[in-house]
Amino acid sequence: MSFGWRGRSHAEMVDHKSEIADFNMAIQTKDDVSEYYRYRGDSYREMGYTVESQSDYAKVKTLGDKKIISPKSLI
Repeated sequence: MSFGWRGRSHAEMVDHKSEIADFNMAIQTKDDVSEYYRYRGDSYREMGYTVESQSDYAKVKTLGDKKIISPKSLI
């Protein structure tokens, strides 16, 4: 299983620290996937790390993804 998919499974279990760790690994492997930054940004936001989440959302925007905030962010 890729780190990206494993990161999403941690999100479903509300294990934000593990999700962030997996997305960090996924980004090291492939740093041009906007979803990795978006979902990691969601986890940072859920943990109260506003600066980190905004940085990830900005990266999503620079990668050309118009959908900066995922559905999870709106809950």
